[in-house]
This record gives sequence, structure tokens and C-alpha cells, in this order.
Amino acid sequence: MAFSAKRLTEALRRKNMSARAAARELKRTRPDMAISNGYISQLANGKSTNPSIEVAEALAELLDVSVDWLLDRKPPAQLSPEDQQLEDQIRKDAAELGIEYIAERWQGISPMSRQAVVKMFQAMLEAEARGRDADRPAGANPDSQE
Repeated sequence: MAFSAKRLTEALRRKNMSARAAARELKRTRPDMAISNGYISQLANGKSTNPSIEVAEALAELLDVSVDWLLDRKPPAQLSPEDQQLEDQIRKDAAELGIEYIAERWQGISPMSRQAVVKMFQAMLEAEARGRDADRPAGANPDSQE
């Protein structure tokens, strides 16, 4: 998680709120969370850079900003139609191979890597098909259920 000290400082300033005031308000509105003004100051100064998602969510809610903005997340780049087609092929092939959870990790790879993944999955599917054919008794109907 890439927490943005700069954005936290900006959001505090917009709300005209100090770290102490933010901690006090969080204690009132989120008594289940123990977020000290010292910790908020460390986050704002960049001395602490890895708050839990719960802390980031609480701060974002308090400061009326989105968690994505506070975490300085960049929106994903828009894929070209060709790259989107490759992305869709990766998901389809991964599902067919039973490894669809891996396809979720491919976002953000280069077009060249995306093409390589598609080729790798196609080779895996072809190998799987050859393996099934090799396991089938000679003369057996490939469309019959055994």
C-alpha cells in the first residue's frame, strides 16, 4: 500500500484539522480504533508509511476523501482493443486450465508479456489435449463420456 503523507497533510489542511483534532474526532466516531495523534503525525510526516487498511479507511472517511486518493493509487491504464482482447483470452484460457486466480495477477503487464502469456496458455491447453488423447484407448470415440 503506497500511503501518501503529502495527501494526508493536504486533506488535514483542507479540513483545517490538526493531527490531534483528527485523533480526537476518530476516538469519538471510531471508539473501536486506537489511533493516536502521534501516529497520525507520523503518517503525515512520512515517518510511518504503512497504515492498516482500517486506519486508511477511517482517515479517508474522516477527511472526506477516497481511500484510493489517500493511498495515491493510480487508475489502471485504459487498454487498447487488441490488449483487451488478449486480456480476455488470458482469463478464458486460465479458467479453462483451472488457474483463473492467476489471471487476476496479470493486470498491468506489458503488451509483449501479455502476448507471451496467451501463447503459454495456448501451449498448455494443447499439451492438456494431447495428454487426454494419449490416455484414451485406441479406437475410442473422443466425444464419448467414459
